[in-house]
This record gives sequence, C-alpha cells and structure tokens, in this order.
Amino acid sequence: PLSGSVTEQMGGFTYGQTWEQEMSQYSQMENTTAFFVRYDSPRWFSFTTSVRQASMHDIGTQYNLFRMAPELHITDKLTLKDSFTNYMNQTRYKNEVTLIYTPSLKKYADSLKFELGVAQTYYQGGKQRNQVLFSTGFKL
Repeated sequence: PLSGSVTEQMGGFTYGQTWEQEMSQYSQMENTTAFFVRYDSPRWFSFTTSVRQASMHDIGTQYNLFRMAPELHITDKLTLKDSFTNYMNQTRYKNEVTLIYTPSLKKYADSLKFELGVAQTYYQGGKQRNQVLFSTGFKL
C-alpha cells in the first residue's frame, strides 16, 4: 500500500490530511482520503474528529465516514478511548471502546503499544454485530 499525510500543528491542535491507496483482498484498487482535527489538552484529554471518503474502483463502491474519538489519558501509560463512527451513506453506526497500554521502555519510548477493545455496530433493520478487538503495534 501507498500512503502519506500532511499535518500542521498550532497550539494544542493538530490538523491535516491522510491518504492511502492499496490493492484490496478482492483484487481491486481502493483509495482513501481523510481530513482530521485533533486537540490534545495539556494533561489528561484528547479529542479527534475526522471525515473519510473511500472508493473501490472495480465494483464502483464509495463510502463516507464521520468519526469522533475522545480519549481520557488515565496515566502516561494507560488511555481509554471511545470512538463513534457514522457511515454517512449507509444506515450504520459503530461505537468502540478501547483500552490502550503503552509500556515505558527505557531506551525506546512509545515503541510498543497494546490495544484491547470492544465494539458494537448497529444496522438499520435492528441487526447488531459485536466485536472484541486486540492489537499490538511496535516501531522498529
């Protein structure tokens, strides 16, 4: 996948654009562009909003997302994040609560991250889907 971003920072605000282009699992080209604004308070709180548009070229599907994600920084290593996503051209909503742990490694600060989340997606007809998510991230 190809990806990139342009960001600017002013005070506690960060804003910018990200883009990504990749070949999906269905062998079709997928393009995604997002605009975001993030506010980081001096101590315990962050808030991110974004609008994203994605398109899949082979089947002509296009969808738009609006996401709000407040974060409560419980300690310098532990964060609680609640992410609400609205799929704008579909009647579908998703709420995800994630606990993020970033251990302090003496030599490599912020090089390892663990995330555990639960999510629930609501569909127009009353159908619901529940998920448990776990991810690990690291920087080399």
